[in-house]
Amino acid sequence: MADPQAWRLLADGDATARLGALIAAGLRAGEAVCLYGPLGAGKSTLARGLIRALTHPDEEVPSPTFTLVQTYEGPDFPIAHFDLYRLTSAAEAYEIGLEEALETGAAVIEWPERLDGDLPAARLDIELAIPPEAGSDQAVGGRLVRLTGHGPWIGRRHGLEQAQPNANQAVALTPTPDGEPIGHSPLGREALKRAFLTASGLADALAEPMPGDASTRSYTRLHRPGLPPLILMDAPVAAESAPCDPNASPEQRAAAGYNALQRLAACRVDAFVGADLYLRTLGLSAPEVIAFDVESGFAVLEDLGQDLFARRIEAGEPPQPFYEAAVDLLIRLHCTPAPTELPVPGHTPWPLLTYDALALRTATDLLPTWLPKLAPGLTFSDQALADWDELWAPIRARGEAGACVFAHRDYHAENLLWLNERKGLAKVGLLDFQDAVRAHPAWDLFSLLQDARRDVAPELEAAMLARYLDAQLQADPEAFLSDYSALATLNNVRIIGIFARLIARDGKPRYRAFLPRMWRLLDRNLSQLDLAELKVWFDRYLPVSARI
Repeated sequence: MADPQAWRLLADGDATARLGALIAAGLRAGEAVCLYGPLGAGKSTLARGLIRALTHPDEEVPSPTFTLVQTYEGPDFPIAHFDLYRLTSAAEAYEIGLEEALETGAAVIEWPERLDGDLPAARLDIELAIPPEAGSDQAVGGRLVRLTGHGPWIGRRHGLEQAQPNANQAVALTPTPDGEPIGHSPLGREALKRAFLTASGLADALAEPMPGDASTRSYTRLHRPGLPPLILMDAPVAAESAPCDPNASPEQRAAAGYNALQRLAACRVDAFVGADLYLRTLGLSAPEVIAFDVESGFAVLEDLGQDLFARRIEAGEPPQPFYEAAVDLLIRLHCTPAPTELPVPGHTPWPLLTYDALALRTATDLLPTWLPKLAPGLTFSDQALADWDELWAPIRARGEAGACVFAHRDYHAENLLWLNERKGLAKVGLLDFQDAVRAHPAWDLFSLLQDARRDVAPELEAAMLARYLDAQLQADPEAFLSDYSALATLNNVRIIGIFARLIARDGKPRYRAFLPRMWRLLDRNLSQLDLAELKVWFDRYLPVSARI
């Protein structure tokens, strides 16, 4: 079902190109972007921005007016740029390869009207119009744009609404079915931020940008005269694909994208707020939420400081007291059965979904998908991939069957703060828990004790596992330790795949430095007897000599 947006104003050609780049981030193989509008409306400008975002910023992207189609190699699939202006029938489009292009890659189609309605089901329609006061020069008056999503683009189009560059004005040109205008004067991102801070009584706070991480969120420390600082979280919904619908089938999750497959929160403020309030009801030190706006993606939070476990350990303090406190917090968390949903004041509760077999399969698939892109000559045969999936299937099943606790999901020394002035478990400050799920109790333990970012001595890991088991939360300690090793191995593989993707796709070479530690952790886990068959697979298809 089509899902149209209001008309919006793009300030100039650069804004049109940036919108193309934003759309590129959500484009998948088998999908089309259809560009409508008169000559001079900016169709080729938007197409150029999209294609350069998927190839190279300086890629030559000529108009295919005379060639009819130009093809480009993207990082994951080819992109075919069609200009159908000179065609006389829909059949001609398929004669020049439109159907074949969608079988293997994505298509950007100018003048899709020539297809007489025979359009791809998975597509984003983009209408571009010239405002009355503008001419052919986009520097004068800009361009109007309206997006309509079809298939998986219905959800993705919603995400693009807030991210349209310089979309500082909505123009109510098209009425809704009941006759009311659909334009509502949305603000640009910076204006939204200012409005939110003003409404929160923080218009005069001095903003200090904070270092970023691997997420799409950003943080700013807000300084107020004579008062403790606060933290502004900026989490634009448009930056990511949609979160997982609790009732979605595996096929629907796959169509919705990676966040739905992995059951990630998709940068949603209500996910953070729901998890935060739940943790605080247990007496744990998640930051107090001062104000939040789900629709615009902002929250103001208590500032828990900068005293990370990681920094204190790096400064030479003994690590064991910090890890003991972190394990004791998990014991407290695991004493309480995980809820099915997390209340969010004034909004629909956020579902606490199970980290299920499909999410775990998506995790294991990352390594064979992305590692070959970093290692020239590394390939996996169909048999190797079939064996890979078969070997992980029982481990994934154990992970889903054992999912019973609230799992932070990113529980490690970079996300834990030492709050020296507080007492008991409240000494441990919690960050970055918005992707929480219902998961196996081992998950947060090995995230902490087999940290991708720093070495944790095997003796310390063993001592902390013993401390956890001494709490007698696990009826069968041997079975728990077996699950711990198996799921930790799965997590090692997941992280190697993520790091490979960050390096190969996102151009972040610093993550290569973490890979040797991950291989060491993987080999250590594979030494367990019940993982012998998985070790044979690695020895055969991914020996030490083939690793990066």
